[in-house]
Formats: sequence, structure tokens, C-alpha cells
Amino acid sequence: MASLAPHVGRVEKSYAPYGWSIMETAMVSQIVLGGDTDEQYVLLVIADQSDIYIEKAYFVVNNGQASEGTNYWTFDLVSGPSGLGSETAISNAFGGALTALTELTYTEFTLTSNVLAKGQSVWLRCNPNHASSATTTVGGRLRFRIKA
Repeated sequence: MASLAPHVGRVEKSYAPYGWSIMETAMVSQIVLGGDTDEQYVLLVIADQSDIYIEKAYFVVNNGQASEGTNYWTFDLVSGPSGLGSETAISNAFGGALTALTELTYTEFTLTSNVLAKGQSVWLRCNPNHASSATTTVGGRLRFRIKA
């Protein structure tokens, strides 16, 4: 049986599930403008070297959002190629008419798909319900693993 070089250690399975061993974190913030009903996208990560496994995903808004019937935002994660010619939702959505968002508090997404294929990107989709939805600053945070 071959032995490992002294500088190489074995990675415990709980730290590297299914071979995903390099942990990374991506954090991005961007102003999303109110005044129209167009969806806006914030790029969080590009899987440019290999597939990635997303462990956790969060978003935060700079100013709170009351639960209000008209002027609200919803936020979710989507994946797709660069340029987003097509997109696939990979999380639940937060916000909306009945959901207040607390100022500067991380809200965790529930992921519906954890593996992102090489060449795909993860985007935070910001969807204003109404042209009167206020301008806000939104941030996204991903914790993910790459195969070594």
C-alpha cells in the first residue's frame, strides 16, 4: 500500500462529502433600482473550472421591507449560462406581499438543486412587483465546494 507524502493529509468525509473538498465563499452586493417591473440579476459565482456543490446560500437587504400588498420585492436563486439566455430556479423565493424582510439580516434560501455544472453561473434574481418598489441594496452569499 502506498503511503502519503508527509505534507499530504487525508480529508475526513464529513469535511469533504462525495469528494467535494475545496470550500469557497462568494459574497456580492449590488444596488437594485426601483421604478420599473424588470427583474434584475446579481452574479454570485461562475463554475468556470469544474462542477460546484452549493452548501448554503443567503441574501440580505440593506433596508427592511415591510409586508405590503403592492410595493415589494421577491428574491430567489437561478442558474444558467453566462448571459442568462435561459435560467433555472434553484431555490425557494423570499419576500412578497405577506413576508417582511428585516434590515441587514441574512435570510437563508432552501436549495432545490445543490450541484452546478461547469460553465453555469448562479444569479440572485431580484423581482420587483410594482414600479413603485423602492430602490435597495441587496447582497448574496454562497458557501460552496469544488472537487479537488
